[in-house]
This record gives sequence, C-alpha cells and structure tokens, in this order.
Amino acid sequence: MSRPDSCFPSPEEGLSFHLRLCNSDPTAPAEFFKAYLVPLGQWLAVAFPTVDEHLRGSAVHDPLIKYVLCPQAYDPRRMDLGAYLRMAARSDLLNLLRDENRHHQKRVPWSVVELGEEGGNLFRREEEPSLQLERAEEEEQRQAFLQSVREGLTEQENQVLDLMLAGVRETGAYACVLGITHLPPAEQAQEVKRVKDRIRKRLERGGGQNG
Repeated sequence: MSRPDSCFPSPEEGLSFHLRLCNSDPTAPAEFFKAYLVPLGQWLAVAFPTVDEHLRGSAVHDPLIKYVLCPQAYDPRRMDLGAYLRMAARSDLLNLLRDENRHHQKRVPWSVVELGEEGGNLFRREEEPSLQLERAEEEEQRQAFLQSVREGLTEQENQVLDLMLAGVRETGAYACVLGITHLPPAEQAQEVKRVKDRIRKRLERGGGQNG
C-alpha cells in the first residue's frame, strides 16, 4: 500500500530501514532519504514556521546524514525512528539558532525571540497529554509488530534479532548466539547471513507467517 510523501513511515517501516542501514544494505540510504526527507521538512516547518527556511533545511538534512553514517547511535528499543529524527532535527535547529543569535547580537529577529519561547516550552510541550498518547500508541504498535515477528522465530533467532536491533555487525557475536563458533569463518558468515535474511523477510512481511 502506497504512503503519501508527506507522511512519516510507520514504526514498522522505520525498524526495517534501521536494520537495513545497520547491515549496509546498498539501496537503503537512498530509500531512507526519500521516505523521511519531505515529512521531516514539513513537520519542522509547522513546528517552527517563523524560522528561516535555510536554517530549517540544514536542521532537516544534518540529522538524516548523521543517522545514515552512524545508525547504531539510534536505539530502536527506546522510540520510533520518526520520533528520533524529529527530536534530532529540533535539537539541531535550536543549536543553529543559538549560533545565529551569537553572531547577530545587535539584531534580534522575531524568529529567534519566538523560538526562545518555543525552546523554553520544549519539554513542557513534550509532556502534553496528546503527545504522550501519540508516543504511547507508537510504542504499542512497535512492540506488537516485534512480538508478531518474534512468535515465528526460534530462541536463537530472537537473540539474533536482539543483536540486529542493537546494531551489532561482528559475525563472531552472531556465531556465538547460534552456537557455530566451531565452524570455519566462511561457513559462520554464510550461516549468520542465512539467519539474518530470514529475519529480515519476516520483518518485511510484518511477521505472522513462518518462512
């Protein structure tokens, strides 16, 4: 089912992107940017409409690039990828505006004044009941999705999924979990890839079916 370009990917899609990027999928970066660039830019424009669009552009692109370069910095067990990127973009924008304000202390634009108030209310806004409910619903969806995937996996495969979620790349870590450290390195790598590919297929299908 297609998704409008202005909408953030679902938590399930975000988790799939994360696992693909952590495992160096060559097509993942371009697809990730296509999926998140427009909705993140539109969200920032709505949240901070008086801020210069060039600053907003930097605050959109920088977090996306940083994440692609180091996806392991994000912990999918804590929040949805979209929420993580929104938090990073907002933080980057506040930092950019603080830098801008230091260089233009004699001229304080309305955007900075308003954002100062916005920044002061940042954490209070995060605690608004509607935002709490939204985060709770996203977390519930993510946990339900993961549970549906885990139900079709063996105990060892679930441990492999935990390593994938944590961004672990070392074949040796997966070999230990699978109990295949006695095999030659090439065979270890082949078996680890087979198991990870099976898990990815279940993630892409959204669980539910054995494969």
